[in-house]
Amino acid sequence: MERHVAKVEVKITTDGMRAIVVLSPDEEGPPTLEHALSVIQSAGVTVPVRRDEIEDAIAGERWGQPLVVAEGAPPVHGVDSSVEYLFRRHAEARPVELADGRVDFKNLDLVANVREGDQLAARIPPSESRDGLSVRGEPVLARQARTLPLRVGSNVRCSKDGARAFASVDGQATVDRSGTIHVFTVYEVPGDVGMETGNIRFVGSVVVRGSVAQGFSLEACGNIEVKGFVSGDLVEAGCGLTVGRGIQGSGKGRIRAGGDISCVFVENATVETQGSIRVRDAVMHSTVSAKSRVVVADGKGVIVGGLTQAGEEVRAKVIGSSLATPTTIEVGVDPALRARLAETGRILSGKEAELHRIDQAIEMLSSRRATLKTSSAHRAGLSKLLQHREGLAQEAQALRLQKDEMDGEIARARKGRVRCALIHPGTRIVMGASSLLVTEQWHDVQAYMSDDGKIAFSGR
Repeated sequence: MERHVAKVEVKITTDGMRAIVVLSPDEEGPPTLEHALSVIQSAGVTVPVRRDEIEDAIAGERWGQPLVVAEGAPPVHGVDSSVEYLFRRHAEARPVELADGRVDFKNLDLVANVREGDQLAARIPPSESRDGLSVRGEPVLARQARTLPLRVGSNVRCSKDGARAFASVDGQATVDRSGTIHVFTVYEVPGDVGMETGNIRFVGSVVVRGSVAQGFSLEACGNIEVKGFVSGDLVEAGCGLTVGRGIQGSGKGRIRAGGDISCVFVENATVETQGSIRVRDAVMHSTVSAKSRVVVADGKGVIVGGLTQAGEEVRAKVIGSSLATPTTIEVGVDPALRARLAETGRILSGKEAELHRIDQAIEMLSSRRATLKTSSAHRAGLSKLLQHREGLAQEAQALRLQKDEMDGEIARARKGRVRCALIHPGTRIVMGASSLLVTEQWHDVQAYMSDDGKIAFSGR
């Protein structure tokens, strides 16, 4: 809208937020401040006018120049509610910096693990809006902000007020393109676990489309499925483990699972499970322990070299080799019990060796006290040694009792069975506290524990 006066021209911007004045003199002289204010008022401007701006323009003879002499109050538009995510939305390879400043490129922290009950997101409330005012005193309405809902999907729940999101299960938290939050219980690796992924630790289950490379680790609280090979230093599943091909340990690979393990072969690795182990072709020069069964009965079905332990049964087509490769089969006792017995024995040996050294020191100090006048420091040292020996002797006695109890439990074991189509010399079968060394080739072998605690062996 425009209004023209002989010496004062007023323009109001289309949004009504500014009043612009252009001053021009005529034959009678320059415009006055009073005349300019009168014209501005006639144009409908009701907000305060910048009088100084007009006075300065008149004094400086700034004719024909647009002057902003009044401005309205712009509206403050409300901002819709937003979401603060409390987990890493975008997985990026971030090598872990060690305490000494070195960078560990094997730990890239790619997985956003969350636990059941973890808060995943919070809604930030919308901001308040405020209406504006035009230069004519007319209200300018502000846009009202909206309270948007938190978008939750699989395995995510909202609080009663809808302002917070929580994980319903352990898993990986993600946000899809629509902004919906999910927690997935299965993490999928499209290729290998190696340099591109680093070590992986996940609170759910993991599917690896490739292999686990040597030097890397994979740990999951749920199941693990590896389509290719396992060559990593450590693979640990809280539940079951399935390997599409084989386990190649290179002498240092360690595989652990809370449930059953299945694979094509095991070579130079340590494999432990609280369930059963089923291998199609061969277990070679490895330590394999299962609380239940070890079955190598499909394909070649060979167990050769190393130690194979099972709480209930070991079954294979062939055990040992024609070269009399030393091969040990232990059945009938939970491998964890034998491991605890071995560890208890190791600790006990250390305590007994320390006791022997203390006894020698006590004997030396005692003999010196008997032959010489000893100082108070010597007497205090002897007293301290005697006190230490008493505590150490009690610890050693407690360990002996534990060891005796475990030895008795193993001696009383009567379950366990070994079955194979062919067994070679050089194989040792251990059941309970009994052992049997095979010295000749046998076919259609069955071995089990008899009621008298000895190994019963049949075959031809």
